[in-house]
Amino acid sequence: MDSYHSCGHQVLPIADLYADESEYAPRSGFFCSHCMQSVQAPFNTRIYVNLQQVAPGMAAFVLEVSDSGPEFADFLAALGFAFRQASLSELEPGGEVGLQPVWRKEFWFDVNIQPAHVVALMDRIREEALLLADYLPNGAAAVSFAAFPDPNP
Repeated sequence: MDSYHSCGHQVLPIADLYADESEYAPRSGFFCSHCMQSVQAPFNTRIYVNLQQVAPGMAAFVLEVSDSGPEFADFLAALGFAFRQASLSELEPGGEVGLQPVWRKEFWFDVNIQPAHVVALMDRIREEALLLADYLPNGAAAVSFAAFPDPNP
């Protein structure tokens, strides 16, 4: 049985780069990447990937997405992102929504975990960031690693 995006285009398999597409995108209820790029064109959406200390002995890789349109916001919410205040630095994570909201997703880990697990987590986060970039007009250029949203947009 064929599945369709909300824009009416047929859901096509994701390239082999994304081996387990179900983990990343509940795609049939949302616009296809091409249509999402069109509706996102008026926005300067950016994806920031950073590392933060979130609790004693705990750190997190964090994805923060700024300036998204409503269709992309719905997509992010379905992927487990929460609407929060933008982070300022590694030690100042975003809190309750304020003047600079972003969509945020955290991947926590114990700071004493074996390095191989941290590397595997980094690969997964990089993959998710690049998958999200496929839905933006400026693609991978929208992703900034080891960076935080501009506090004065």
